[in-house]
Amino acid sequence: MRIKVLAFAALVFEICNPSVGFPQNSTSTASPSPVTVQRDAASLSLLSQVVGILGGSALSSTTGVVAQGAMTASTGGISGPIRWEISGTEFRYERPGPNGTTVFVSGHGNPAVSDGVTVDQNVVHQAKVIFPWHLPGFVLASQVNKLTVSIQSAQPVTINGVAAIKISFADLTDSLTSVICKQDWYLNANTLLPFRVDYLDSERNNALNTVQMTTLLSDYKQVGGALIPYHLTTYFQAQQIWDVELTQVQVGNAIPASDFDVPATTSGGQ
Repeated sequence: MRIKVLAFAALVFEICNPSVGFPQNSTSTASPSPVTVQRDAASLSLLSQVVGILGGSALSSTTGVVAQGAMTASTGGISGPIRWEISGTEFRYERPGPNGTTVFVSGHGNPAVSDGVTVDQNVVHQAKVIFPWHLPGFVLASQVNKLTVSIQSAQPVTINGVAAIKISFADLTDSLTSVICKQDWYLNANTLLPFRVDYLDSERNNALNTVQMTTLLSDYKQVGGALIPYHLTTYFQAQQIWDVELTQVQVGNAIPASDFDVPATTSGGQ
């Protein structure tokens, strides 16, 4: 039986590719042993430079960012407009779904997904793995500022002929995040702009069942003092699942707190 996934990236994958299943993996359910949080000094210095280039100061924890654009799904999927709202730890991701617009909101600490018919709040672990792919400066600054995130030493690599620098992160806040909250960021060795991020996505009914996703970032544009990639392409097991072209990004918006509220349960809701 096909496993349902509700984290935004994987949820998009599920809706856009209804014939493809989410595989079981062998992730252990055992809690990891206590570890020391390693934060490589050279990587921290490099990341500080990268965040500066990306205009991280323009994307503070209180800055509201609203992005709009169009999603093109893979064959047989659902394409259409998207709207992403970010303000600190609050988020609202809207995308096309089978019943209209599907919304994933932070819910002020009580996240939920509404598919236009039902509201599912069994998504706390999925809210932990989601992040705003289109705001790399904000994400990397958050990783640097969170002292429970381990930061490995930077590694020189080559990706499709491009000289790059790979930096790996793992959130060691607790036994769950230690398993599911891992990211590998790839920086262009010449410009230091992030052009790829690999990360884990988590199944709705089994937080420890994860798969790797990849999002490619390109077409950076200056907006409100920050560099933001306007083109994002996401892959699951080397298969493209969606492509997003942003058409408008607004930085510094005062987003109403109600935008992050859990949608009211509708007919057939839980």
